[in-house]
Amino acid sequence: MPAAVSMVLDRLEDRRSQLHIALKKERILVAKEILVDIYDTEFALRGRIDQFAESDWGRRLEALMVSITELVEDEIRRFPDNVGHVLGSRRLRRHDTLTGRLTLLAWKGRDIAGKRGVAFCKEMLGGAEKSRA
Repeated sequence: MPAAVSMVLDRLEDRRSQLHIALKKERILVAKEILVDIYDTEFALRGRIDQFAESDWGRRLEALMVSITELVEDEIRRFPDNVGHVLGSRRLRRHDTLTGRLTLLAWKGRDIAGKRGVAFCKEMLGGAEKSRA
């Protein structure tokens, strides 16, 4: 798994470069799609790996996300305050929605059940029945 996480982080760095190029060429819709992919990948990494934030990977991701945020904020600042920008939309971070949070809970539940499986659940239920006797 360590190699896979490093590869995903490398891919995010590539996506950051692609975002930078898209913004320089004023290809906002392309930049939007890249940004959605970046946010989705960030969400998956943070949500699926236990204690990710405390790891070297987590620190690397955090630094990368700071640089991406700076790129996006620089783009948004080009417009007057009263004009919205598609890259400033909260909808780009789909995981911040109720559906996204429920998805994270479902992942966590599946992970818990998958680690020990049905045997664990039966043990928990069986243990409860034995303690009643």
